[in-house]
Amino acid sequence: MKKKISFIIGSGVSRYSGVPSTEDITNQILTDENVFRHTDGSYNFNNHSNELNDAYLKAIIPFLNLLKEEINSYFSNHCSRTVNYEDIYYMASQIYDAESGEYDNPSVQPLIDKILPFIKSKLVHIPYLDDLSWPIDRICEESMNYIRDTVWYMLSRQPTRIDQFDFLKDCVESGEFANIDIFTLNHDTIIEQYLNDKNISFVDGFSEKNNNLRTWNPELYNDTPEDVPRLFKLHGSVN
Repeated sequence: MKKKISFIIGSGVSRYSGVPSTEDITNQILTDENVFRHTDGSYNFNNHSNELNDAYLKAIIPFLNLLKEEINSYFSNHCSRTVNYEDIYYMASQIYDAESGEYDNPSVQPLIDKILPFIKSKLVHIPYLDDLSWPIDRICEESMNYIRDTVWYMLSRQPTRIDQFDFLKDCVESGEFANIDIFTLNHDTIIEQYLNDKNISFVDGFSEKNNNLRTWNPELYNDTPEDVPRLFKLHGSVN
């Protein structure tokens, strides 16, 4: 009888391919170096800049650093780990949901209620924010857009090498396994690139393209032939 096998792959494996680390991405989002806001609302990376772009970024960056300080303060009292961009994004999204009336999360609402007055009091010290006349839910929304675009840009770079995944090819070609499940915490698409490069079919839970759009269909996992690997991206994907 063939065996089943599962792999859990952490984000550190992508460093081997030259992909920026979580720390690299976090450091980037906390600066405005080589970033500008396009007229379509997206954030791009080059040396273009103008006064309005500066106003957006000079409001966002201090706000994100303020969130980072608050999360750091919480972590120092409750756990021992370093703040990363996912923590900052999550905090901004929770404040946005609470302030816009979109959604209240009872598990984190007490924390939001505790820190929100302090954050609002600090916003008056961000002069560019006052010039833009943004309420706090707007700066949260803009900050989330900025983080999403930054992560997409940094993780969409071509990898320098992908041979660290040769074990996947070995497993598929061995014929010893009935099911190969790959669970990854990565946002990047290096695993997909590797499997495609080796002509290995796989299922990631999304349908084939229809009008250039792939839709989420978890039932595809249940219909997967036993010799086809299943890929589960637990933290989402840049694509």
